[in-house]
Amino acid sequence: MASAPPSSEAAPFVRRIYTLHGLPPEVIAVAFAKTSRVPHAFDEIAAELSEEESSRFHEKWVIGYGHASVAEHAVLHIALENVSILATKVIEDNRLASYTEQSTRYQVYRRDRFFRPPAVMASRHAERFVALCQALMSHYWEWVEPMMAHLAPTVERPEGMSGRLWETRVRAAACDALRYLLPTATQTNLGWTVNARVLERAITKLRSHPLEEMRAIGESLREVATERVPTLLRYADPSEFLQRTPALMREHSLALTESAPLDDQWDVRLVHFDPDAEERVVAALLYEHTRASYEETLRRVRAMSPEERNRVLDDAVRHRGQHDQVGRAWETTTYTFDTLMDYGAFRDLQRHRLATQINQPISAAHGYLTPPEIVSGGFENEYRRLMDEAREVHDAMAEDLPSEAPYTVPLAYRKRTLFTMNLRELHHMIQLRTGPQGHPSYRLLSHRLLEEIRRVHPALAAQIRHTPMN
Repeated sequence: MASAPPSSEAAPFVRRIYTLHGLPPEVIAVAFAKTSRVPHAFDEIAAELSEEESSRFHEKWVIGYGHASVAEHAVLHIALENVSILATKVIEDNRLASYTEQSTRYQVYRRDRFFRPPAVMASRHAERFVALCQALMSHYWEWVEPMMAHLAPTVERPEGMSGRLWETRVRAAACDALRYLLPTATQTNLGWTVNARVLERAITKLRSHPLEEMRAIGESLREVATERVPTLLRYADPSEFLQRTPALMREHSLALTESAPLDDQWDVRLVHFDPDAEERVVAALLYEHTRASYEETLRRVRAMSPEERNRVLDDAVRHRGQHDQVGRAWETTTYTFDTLMDYGAFRDLQRHRLATQINQPISAAHGYLTPPEIVSGGFENEYRRLMDEAREVHDAMAEDLPSEAPYTVPLAYRKRTLFTMNLRELHHMIQLRTGPQGHPSYRLLSHRLLEEIRRVHPALAAQIRHTPMN
């Protein structure tokens, strides 16, 4: 029997905004999922649920019927300690999650804190690998104080700044220069906030990885996370697709790899863009405020003069405040950049996970960056000797252990990454990464991104906020 309609004299519904906390992640996920079919308040739904009932719900709807989006409401906060820098880049290659990694700017890494891959330690390369990592990290450790003394006269100390805070600035500047010595085997800590749906895929990727460290991390993650979300990681198993496809692609790339010369004379190259990007953005800006179809809106925009389109673009950002982001219209056009950057800079720019990133593995093939502070501080000769030694060890290991060879490579060495980004993400990235507080390496690269956009679309580039290089 249908219930009677509510009385016209009944009190209006009262807005409630609150958090669900102190509950297992799977229970919270069910409470949110049930709102689509149950009229009760979220906290009322949650109060009626047990972990056993939540597990049965997920068995039916997530596992049985494939409603995987429910798993996005089960969120975990995972702490990973003493994993290699190389491993963090694999873990962070999952777009829909949040990460905080131990900083190479504000942390001084101990000289013995590096991962020793079991396959390497069981090979003929063990002694030389350990000696290389010890040499790199010992010099890094021993050069911190001398580099601070060298840079202290160049670090500004505003009036009223405490000596302790100024010393922190000096140490940060020294660490920025010396981080290039750190090998990718360096162990670090990573905080990870992730929902169960993304985590399941991440664990599958890790358990399918050719490196033992990644597979071991994947196994540990599954074990730890299953305690919190016992039902939602049902399919976090190794994937034959992920395991076998890379080898097939390498076979297809052999002829190209052997015949293609290395072109390392540039750092950023714009390789794909929409020639009509300005028209697309203007059309998207106007489409939102008309009843016309997109095709008709774009036709009319194309009939405008360049000056008319520029007025639309100017008005679209006229009242933009300091913390305002440009809107969705700027997402309608994309740019693809082939980049060549040092691994240290890559660690920072990889954080822009809205970008599509296609990565080549780190190697010693593209040379390394020498920061000017290393030269002016009198460390250049020993620095170059260490870089050359790293290349020799890498190349020797690559013959027997190609997957493990990247552990030898210091952050100074360069790698290629293909970035595809929409214009809205480029606004965010360039404004942030050209800031004066940023590392000089990625600041310069971000300016090169802007220059490439300006070369093809000056009107769109003119709207991108950035801080000029000194």
